[in-house]
Amino acid sequence: MEDILRRLLVTERYDSVSNFLSLYRMYMKSQKPLREVFDDYIPRTRPFRHTCVGLGLELLRRYSCLESRFPGVRKSMALLSCEESIKELQAYVSLTQGPHHLLAPDKEHVLVGLPISLDGRRGLMIADPGYHIGRIITVMVDGNDPHTGWFNQTNEPDSIKDYCYAFSEVNNEYVIWHERVERETETKKQVALIYATRQYCDGIQITEKRNLVYRLRSFVSRDYTGRVTAGIGFIIKANLNDLGFSLFYQINRRRRKFKLRFKDFEDISNLDETTLNHIYLCNGQMQLPKGKLLSLIQQLSKVVADQAFTAQCLDINSHICQLCI
Repeated sequence: MEDILRRLLVTERYDSVSNFLSLYRMYMKSQKPLREVFDDYIPRTRPFRHTCVGLGLELLRRYSCLESRFPGVRKSMALLSCEESIKELQAYVSLTQGPHHLLAPDKEHVLVGLPISLDGRRGLMIADPGYHIGRIITVMVDGNDPHTGWFNQTNEPDSIKDYCYAFSEVNNEYVIWHERVERETETKKQVALIYATRQYCDGIQITEKRNLVYRLRSFVSRDYTGRVTAGIGFIIKANLNDLGFSLFYQINRRRRKFKLRFKDFEDISNLDETTLNHIYLCNGQMQLPKGKLLSLIQQLSKVVADQAFTAQCLDINSHICQLCI
Protein backbone atom coordinates (compact mmCIF):
# COMPACT_ATOMS: atom_id res chain seq x y z
CA MET A 1 0.00 0.00 0.00
CA GLU A 2 2.83 2.37 0.82
CA ASP A 3 4.60 1.71 -2.49
CA ILE A 4 1.43 2.55 -4.42
CA LEU A 5 0.88 5.68 -2.32
CA ARG A 6 4.42 6.89 -2.95
CA ARG A 7 4.16 6.34 -6.70
CA LEU A 8 1.01 8.46 -6.69
CA LEU A 9 2.76 11.28 -4.81
CA VAL A 10 5.42 11.40 -7.52
CA THR A 11 3.14 11.07 -10.53
CA GLU A 12 0.28 13.34 -9.40
CA ARG A 13 0.64 16.98 -8.37
CA TYR A 14 -1.58 18.66 -5.78
CA ASP A 15 -3.51 21.45 -7.48
CA SER A 16 -6.05 23.79 -5.87
CA VAL A 17 -5.32 26.52 -8.43
CA SER A 18 -7.08 25.08 -11.48
CA ASN A 19 -10.48 24.80 -9.78
CA PHE A 20 -10.08 28.37 -8.47
CA LEU A 21 -9.47 29.64 -12.00
CA SER A 22 -12.43 27.61 -13.25
CA LEU A 23 -14.71 29.25 -10.69
CA TYR A 24 -13.49 32.69 -11.77
CA ARG A 25 -14.15 31.99 -15.44
CA MET A 26 -17.70 30.92 -14.64
CA TYR A 27 -18.16 34.01 -12.46
CA MET A 28 -17.04 36.33 -15.28
CA LYS A 29 -19.20 34.55 -17.82
CA SER A 30 -22.33 34.64 -15.68
CA GLN A 31 -22.21 38.32 -14.67
CA LYS A 32 -23.92 37.29 -11.43
CA PRO A 33 -22.87 37.67 -7.77
CA LEU A 34 -20.39 34.99 -6.78
CA ARG A 35 -22.77 33.59 -4.15
CA GLU A 36 -25.26 32.66 -6.89
CA VAL A 37 -22.51 31.21 -9.08
CA PHE A 38 -21.13 29.21 -6.16
CA ASP A 39 -24.57 27.81 -5.26
CA ASP A 40 -25.10 26.61 -8.84
CA TYR A 41 -21.55 25.43 -9.41
CA ILE A 42 -21.25 21.70 -10.10
CA PRO A 43 -17.82 20.59 -8.84
CA ARG A 44 -15.79 17.91 -10.57
CA THR A 45 -12.39 16.31 -10.33
CA ARG A 46 -9.86 16.98 -13.08
CA PRO A 47 -7.30 14.43 -14.28
CA PHE A 48 -3.77 15.46 -13.20
CA ARG A 49 -5.21 18.57 -11.49
CA HIS A 50 -6.34 17.04 -8.21
CA THR A 51 -7.11 18.36 -4.78
CA CYS A 52 -7.34 15.89 -1.87
CA VAL A 53 -10.63 14.53 -3.27
CA GLY A 54 -9.28 13.58 -6.69
CA LEU A 55 -6.08 12.22 -5.15
CA GLY A 56 -8.08 10.04 -2.76
CA LEU A 57 -10.28 8.68 -5.55
CA GLU A 58 -7.25 8.02 -7.74
CA LEU A 59 -5.51 6.19 -4.90
CA LEU A 60 -8.57 3.98 -4.39
CA ARG A 61 -8.49 3.17 -8.11
CA ARG A 62 -4.81 2.21 -7.93
CA TYR A 63 -5.39 0.08 -4.84
CA SER A 64 -7.70 -2.13 -6.92
CA CYS A 65 -4.60 -4.05 -8.02
CA LEU A 66 -4.36 -5.51 -4.50
CA GLU A 67 -7.68 -7.30 -4.83
CA SER A 68 -6.22 -10.42 -6.48
CA ARG A 69 -3.81 -10.99 -3.58
CA PHE A 70 -6.13 -9.80 -0.80
CA PRO A 71 -9.73 -10.53 -1.82
CA GLY A 72 -12.19 -8.03 -0.37
CA VAL A 73 -9.60 -5.35 0.40
CA ARG A 74 -10.87 -2.98 -2.28
CA LYS A 75 -14.43 -3.04 -0.94
CA SER A 76 -13.12 -2.44 2.57
CA MET A 77 -11.31 0.76 1.56
CA ALA A 78 -13.15 4.06 1.43
CA LEU A 79 -12.82 7.82 1.50
CA LEU A 80 -13.09 9.17 5.04
CA SER A 81 -14.06 12.72 5.93
CA CYS A 82 -11.96 15.08 7.99
CA GLU A 83 -12.80 18.32 9.75
CA GLU A 84 -9.82 20.55 10.47
CA SER A 85 -8.91 23.01 13.26
CA ILE A 86 -11.45 21.77 15.81
CA LYS A 87 -11.82 24.25 18.69
CA GLU A 88 -14.03 22.39 21.19
CA LEU A 89 -12.72 18.88 20.67
CA GLN A 90 -14.22 17.15 23.71
CA ALA A 91 -17.65 18.70 23.16
CA TYR A 92 -17.59 17.69 19.49
CA VAL A 93 -16.80 14.02 20.09
CA SER A 94 -18.92 13.59 23.24
CA LEU A 95 -22.12 15.36 22.19
CA THR A 96 -22.62 13.69 18.81
CA GLN A 97 -22.53 10.15 17.48
CA GLY A 98 -21.14 11.39 14.18
CA PRO A 99 -20.96 14.37 11.81
CA HIS A 100 -24.27 13.32 10.22
CA HIS A 101 -25.94 14.47 13.44
CA LEU A 102 -24.47 17.98 13.14
CA LEU A 103 -26.32 20.79 11.41
CA ALA A 104 -23.36 21.92 9.28
CA PRO A 105 -20.02 20.13 9.68
CA ASP A 106 -17.17 21.68 7.68
CA LYS A 107 -15.63 18.80 5.77
CA GLU A 108 -12.50 20.43 4.34
CA HIS A 109 -10.48 17.28 3.73
CA VAL A 110 -10.72 13.63 2.69
CA LEU A 111 -8.32 10.70 2.95
CA VAL A 112 -8.33 6.94 2.38
CA GLY A 113 -9.03 4.56 5.22
CA LEU A 114 -8.97 0.77 5.66
CA PRO A 115 -10.42 -0.68 8.88
CA ILE A 116 -8.39 -3.57 10.27
CA SER A 117 -8.64 -6.11 13.09
CA LEU A 118 -5.63 -7.85 14.65
CA ASP A 119 -6.61 -10.68 16.97
CA GLY A 120 -9.79 -8.78 17.78
CA ARG A 121 -7.98 -5.45 18.25
CA ARG A 122 -9.63 -2.76 16.17
CA GLY A 123 -7.56 -0.38 14.09
CA LEU A 124 -7.45 1.77 10.98
CA MET A 125 -4.88 2.15 8.20
CA ILE A 126 -4.74 5.66 6.70
CA ALA A 127 -3.30 6.94 3.43
CA ASP A 128 -3.38 10.70 2.91
CA PRO A 129 -1.94 11.93 -0.42
CA GLY A 130 -3.75 15.28 -0.07
CA TYR A 131 -1.49 16.25 2.83
CA HIS A 132 1.58 14.83 1.08
CA ILE A 133 2.10 12.06 3.65
CA GLY A 134 4.43 9.46 2.15
CA ARG A 135 3.64 6.61 4.51
CA ILE A 136 0.78 4.42 5.66
CA ILE A 137 -0.38 5.40 9.15
CA THR A 138 -1.64 2.64 11.43
CA VAL A 139 -3.97 3.71 14.23
CA MET A 140 -4.93 1.13 16.88
CA VAL A 141 -7.71 1.74 19.37
CA ASP A 142 -5.54 0.43 22.22
CA GLY A 143 -2.51 2.44 21.07
CA ASN A 144 -0.23 -0.62 20.97
CA ASP A 145 1.85 -2.05 18.12
CA PRO A 146 1.63 -1.57 15.21
CA HIS A 147 0.31 1.86 16.22
CA THR A 148 2.34 4.54 14.39
CA GLY A 149 2.25 7.30 17.02
CA TRP A 150 4.14 10.56 16.52
CA PHE A 151 6.20 10.92 13.33
CA ASN A 152 7.96 13.73 11.51
CA GLN A 153 6.15 14.98 8.41
CA THR A 154 8.40 17.87 7.37
CA ASN A 155 11.80 19.05 8.54
CA GLU A 156 12.72 22.30 6.83
CA PRO A 157 15.11 25.03 8.03
CA ASP A 158 12.18 27.34 8.84
CA SER A 159 9.79 24.78 10.35
CA ILE A 160 9.43 21.27 11.75
CA LYS A 161 6.05 19.58 11.50
CA ASP A 162 5.05 16.41 13.39
CA TYR A 163 1.80 14.42 13.21
CA CYS A 164 0.11 11.87 15.46
CA TYR A 165 -3.15 9.96 14.99
CA ALA A 166 -5.10 8.31 17.80
CA PHE A 167 -8.65 7.12 18.38
CA SER A 168 -10.64 9.37 20.67
CA GLU A 169 -10.95 7.91 24.17
CA VAL A 170 -14.38 9.55 24.50
CA ASN A 171 -15.82 8.35 21.19
CA ASN A 172 -13.78 5.86 19.18
CA GLU A 173 -15.83 6.51 16.08
CA TYR A 174 -13.38 9.39 15.61
CA VAL A 175 -9.63 9.50 15.05
CA ILE A 176 -7.95 12.63 16.41
CA TRP A 177 -5.23 14.02 14.18
CA HIS A 178 -2.69 16.03 16.19
CA GLU A 179 -0.39 18.50 14.44
CA ARG A 180 2.62 20.18 16.04
CA VAL A 181 4.57 22.85 14.16
CA GLU A 182 7.79 24.38 15.52
CA ARG A 183 9.08 27.65 14.04
CA GLU A 184 12.13 29.18 15.74
CA THR A 185 10.92 29.75 19.34
CA GLU A 186 7.21 29.23 18.62
CA THR A 187 5.31 25.94 18.81
CA LYS A 188 1.80 25.76 17.37
CA LYS A 189 -0.59 22.87 17.97
CA GLN A 190 -3.96 22.05 16.46
CA VAL A 191 -6.24 19.06 16.03
CA ALA A 192 -8.50 17.70 13.32
CA LEU A 193 -11.13 14.95 13.45
CA ILE A 194 -11.42 12.01 11.06
CA TYR A 195 -14.73 10.20 11.12
CA ALA A 196 -13.63 6.57 10.90
CA THR A 197 -16.95 4.73 11.06
CA ARG A 198 -18.73 5.49 7.79
CA GLN A 199 -17.67 5.94 4.19
CA TYR A 200 -17.73 9.55 3.01
CA CYS A 201 -19.94 9.61 -0.08
CA ASP A 202 -20.11 13.38 -0.77
CA GLY A 203 -16.45 14.23 -1.23
CA ILE A 204 -17.01 15.89 -4.60
CA GLN A 205 -20.30 17.63 -3.81
CA ILE A 206 -19.11 18.98 -0.45
CA THR A 207 -15.33 18.96 0.01
CA GLU A 208 -14.33 19.66 -3.59
CA LYS A 209 -16.88 22.48 -3.75
CA ARG A 210 -15.86 23.84 -0.35
CA ASN A 211 -12.25 23.99 -1.60
CA LEU A 212 -13.24 26.53 -4.29
CA VAL A 213 -13.33 29.39 -1.78
CA TYR A 214 -10.68 28.14 0.64
CA ARG A 215 -8.13 30.87 1.37
CA LEU A 216 -5.00 28.78 0.87
CA ARG A 217 -4.23 27.86 -2.76
CA SER A 218 -1.30 25.77 -3.94
CA PHE A 219 0.03 23.92 -6.95
CA VAL A 220 2.90 21.63 -5.99
CA SER A 221 4.83 18.50 -6.87
CA ARG A 222 6.09 16.00 -4.29
CA ASP A 223 8.78 13.35 -4.04
CA TYR A 224 8.15 9.76 -2.94
CA THR A 225 8.51 10.68 0.75
CA GLY A 226 5.82 13.34 0.45
CA ARG A 227 8.26 16.26 0.62
CA VAL A 228 7.06 19.20 -1.46
CA THR A 229 9.80 19.79 -4.03
CA ALA A 230 8.52 22.57 -6.29
CA GLY A 231 5.47 24.74 -6.83
CA ILE A 232 3.62 27.88 -5.82
CA GLY A 233 1.35 28.79 -2.93
CA PHE A 234 -0.56 31.84 -1.72
CA ILE A 235 -3.29 32.97 0.65
CA ILE A 236 -6.25 35.09 -0.44
CA LYS A 237 -6.34 38.18 1.76
CA ALA A 238 -8.66 41.12 2.28
CA ASN A 239 -5.78 43.56 1.78
CA LEU A 240 -4.75 43.05 -1.81
CA ASN A 241 -1.97 45.62 -1.91
CA ASP A 242 1.11 43.85 -3.26
CA LEU A 243 -0.51 40.43 -2.79
CA GLY A 244 2.21 37.90 -3.36
CA PHE A 245 2.89 34.22 -3.64
CA SER A 246 5.65 31.82 -2.70
CA LEU A 247 7.57 29.98 -5.39
CA PHE A 248 9.92 27.17 -4.50
CA TYR A 249 12.11 24.57 -6.16
CA GLN A 250 15.27 22.62 -5.38
CA ILE A 251 18.90 23.60 -5.85
CA ASN A 252 21.44 20.87 -5.00
CA ARG A 253 18.66 18.88 -3.25
CA ARG A 254 17.84 21.82 -0.96
CA ARG A 255 14.58 23.70 -1.30
CA ARG A 256 14.85 27.39 -2.18
CA LYS A 257 11.89 29.66 -1.56
CA PHE A 258 11.16 33.05 -3.15
CA LYS A 259 8.49 35.70 -2.55
CA LEU A 260 7.04 37.24 -5.71
CA ARG A 261 4.23 39.73 -6.38
CA PHE A 262 1.26 38.94 -8.60
CA LYS A 263 1.05 42.46 -9.98
CA ASP A 264 4.50 42.06 -11.52
CA PHE A 265 3.03 39.40 -13.81
CA GLU A 266 0.23 41.51 -15.26
CA ASP A 267 2.67 42.47 -18.01
CA ILE A 268 5.36 39.83 -18.34
CA SER A 269 7.36 41.96 -20.77
CA ASN A 270 8.55 43.89 -17.71
CA LEU A 271 9.77 40.82 -15.82
CA ASP A 272 13.47 40.68 -15.08
CA GLU A 273 15.62 37.75 -16.18
CA THR A 274 16.14 36.47 -12.62
CA THR A 275 12.40 36.12 -12.01
CA LEU A 276 11.85 34.42 -15.35
CA ASN A 277 14.65 31.99 -14.52
CA HIS A 278 12.96 31.11 -11.20
CA ILE A 279 9.73 30.38 -13.09
CA TYR A 280 11.59 28.35 -15.71
CA LEU A 281 13.38 26.18 -13.15
CA CYS A 282 10.23 25.59 -11.11
CA ASN A 283 8.27 24.72 -14.28
CA GLY A 284 10.90 22.13 -15.22
CA GLN A 285 11.04 20.52 -11.79
CA MET A 286 7.25 20.23 -11.78
CA GLN A 287 7.53 18.53 -15.19
CA LEU A 288 5.02 20.91 -16.75
CA PRO A 289 4.76 21.77 -20.45
CA LYS A 290 6.96 24.70 -21.42
CA GLY A 291 5.45 28.01 -20.29
CA LYS A 292 2.62 26.37 -18.32
CA LEU A 293 3.55 27.76 -14.90
CA LEU A 294 4.09 31.29 -16.22
CA SER A 295 0.70 31.17 -17.91
CA LEU A 296 -0.99 30.04 -14.67
CA ILE A 297 0.65 32.84 -12.69
CA GLN A 298 -0.47 35.37 -15.31
CA GLN A 299 -4.05 34.13 -15.02
CA LEU A 300 -3.89 34.28 -11.24
CA SER A 301 -2.55 37.84 -11.34
CA LYS A 302 -5.74 38.91 -13.12
CA VAL A 303 -7.97 37.01 -10.71
CA VAL A 304 -6.44 38.38 -7.50
CA ALA A 305 -6.53 41.90 -8.99
CA ASP A 306 -10.32 41.58 -9.20
CA GLN A 307 -11.13 42.83 -5.71
CA ALA A 308 -14.87 42.28 -6.12
CA PHE A 309 -14.28 38.57 -6.78
CA THR A 310 -11.74 37.99 -4.01
CA ALA A 311 -13.88 39.88 -1.46
CA GLN A 312 -16.83 37.64 -2.31
CA CYS A 313 -14.63 34.54 -1.98
CA LEU A 314 -13.59 35.61 1.50
CA ASP A 315 -17.19 36.38 2.42
CA ILE A 316 -18.43 32.92 1.35
CA ASN A 317 -15.54 31.21 3.12
CA SER A 318 -16.26 33.17 6.30
CA HIS A 319 -19.96 32.30 6.06
CA ILE A 320 -19.15 28.59 5.78
CA CYS A 321 -16.83 28.81 8.81
CA GLN A 322 -19.49 30.61 10.86
CA LEU A 323 -22.13 28.02 9.97
CA CYS A 324 -19.86 25.24 11.21
CA ILE A 325 -18.91 26.70 14.60
